[in-house]
Formats: sequence, C-alpha cells, structure tokens
Amino acid sequence: MYINIETKAYPVSQQEIRQAYPNTSFAEPFQAPEAYAWVFDAPAPAYDPVTQRVREIAPADTIKGHWEQQWEVIALDAETIASNQANALEQTKIAYTAALDNHYLETAKAKGYDTQYTCALRAGYPGPFHDECLAFATWMDNCNIYAYSLMSEVVTGVKPLPSLVEFIAGLPELTWPGA
Repeated sequence: MYINIETKAYPVSQQEIRQAYPNTSFAEPFQAPEAYAWVFDAPAPAYDPVTQRVREIAPADTIKGHWEQQWEVIALDAETIASNQANALEQTKIAYTAALDNHYLETAKAKGYDTQYTCALRAGYPGPFHDECLAFATWMDNCNIYAYSLMSEVVTGVKPLPSLVEFIAGLPELTWPGA
C-alpha cells in the first residue's frame, strides 16, 4: 500500500493511483508518482486479545522518505473484556474437555474396547467384563471430579491453568483389576 504524502490519504492501492492518473503510462515494475510513497509493513505489537485490541493508524515517515506502518493498542471497555473472558473460558473448557474425552478413548482402546462409552456401559452388567469396566467407569468419575475441582481453582485464581499435557498428566491413574 501507498500513502499520498501530500494529502496523507492512506491506504492507497496501486489501482487507485493508476485511476488517479488515467492518461499516464506507468513503467513496470510499478513506480508511483512523487506524491506517493510505499508504506513498509511493520509487525503489530504484542497485546492481550482479552483486554485490548490493536488497530492500524496513519503510517509514519520514520526515516526521511521511508514510511512505515504504525499500530495502536487500545484498552477495551469492561463489558467487552467480560465478554471476551467468558468466551476465552468457554473455549478453554471445550479444549480441555476434548483432551479429557480423547484420553478416555485412548485408554479404553488400549484395553481393546472400541470407545470409552462401551467400556463404561459394561460396568452396569454382570459378566466377564464387569469388574474391568467398573474400574474404568469409576476412574472416569474420579477424573471428572479432578477436572471440575481444577477448573474451579483456575477460575477463582487459586491455581494457574496447566497446559493440556500437564492437565492429562495430573489425572488420577487407572488401575485395572488383576494388574
């Protein structure tokens, strides 16, 4: 993108410059008229997307004739922050629930069951799989108790949010009968 250094109009595309000069033949590679300067990309600054937003502002002539993109970090209002926090918490819950469900699935599959549901379901019926599946279902309940307790501690600020790997590693261990 370009800036019109006389009017400070920004952003201006190559197409807009060509339209502003309809009777001009431009060399290739494109060379803008003297009234325009190329604006060099600059990375947006780091910011907290829950409490802030970043927006591009007018470019600056950082070195004589070298125009650079400029950014501004803006604090969000309390209502938007609360909404963003709720959304972030919900997305975190979804990710951790998915990791927990996957852990259940992989644990059941490692023992030869097709899903965690069929393994836990067999706990309710007498038969050769009852004890094994009861241990699995009880373990799933213990994992859920751990997860809900941890979530409460994270939300209230008692504990920091562990990584997904740390979360799974912190789950209770399953001891299969006869093992």
